[in-house]
Amino acid sequence: MVALEAEEAGNIPIPDLRRLSPNQVSKLASLFDELEREARGIGGADTQAKLKALDETIRLIDELASEILGLTDRDMKEIGDIVGLMMNRRIARAKEARPETIGGEQPRIRPPSRRGTGREDRLTPPLRRWT
Repeated sequence: MVALEAEEAGNIPIPDLRRLSPNQVSKLASLFDELEREARGIGGADTQAKLKALDETIRLIDELASEILGLTDRDMKEIGDIVGLMMNRRIARAKEARPETIGGEQPRIRPPSRRGTGREDRLTPPLRRWT
């Protein structure tokens, strides 16, 4: 089982992004932009087949992150195994993604229904209504 305890999380090194060179920031930004474009182009990343289509860009991001963080090939293999396991679990539980999540649309907001009349006909009903 993959788990992260609070005390272990406190020991995870967090890179200081302000120390990255402008070139590194630019490369990372461009790779993540490309990943977003590709994911939107195939309708998200909610199945194994769709993730497979994104493998090359993800690999490039991983390589750059490994270089920036100074990780070894062994570190990257271990991280990759854990990430793969977590992605498989997430996909197994995933439902179809909402269009606003994939397409970048604004969430659809529906006006509240107009049930009842009087003082209880408001967005926040009084507590006494439920007791």
